[in-house]
Amino acid sequence: AMRLIALLVTGARALAKPPAVIGQKLHDVATPALLLDADAFERNCETLKSAVALTGVRARPHMKAHKSGALAKRQLELLDVHAAGVCAQTVSELEAAVDAGVGDVLLTNEVVGADKIE
Repeated sequence: AMRLIALLVTGARALAKPPAVIGQKLHDVATPALLLDADAFERNCETLKSAVALTGVRARPHMKAHKSGALAKRQLELLDVHAAGVCAQTVSELEAAVDAGVGDVLLTNEVVGADKIE
């Protein structure tokens, strides 16, 4: 059976109550929702870790696919010393990562507008 992680996403931040539980029928899941195959996620992180382990390079995974601080933090835990931090495309992605306890976040886009600079 596939392990799923479910996060309710509003903007880039995950809310406290997930929209689904493991085993719930897909048509009963509250939307919008990010559903993730946890086994595949962990396997992909292990593949990346193995790919960079012997190179001396440290990975910096990008958050723009999942927009979740919790998943960014989990990626860093799985990559361990083979990760330099995460990349964020938007200020809200950066905030989600910092709120989740990620200490090294690189903003990879220009910040324009007074509301973004504050």
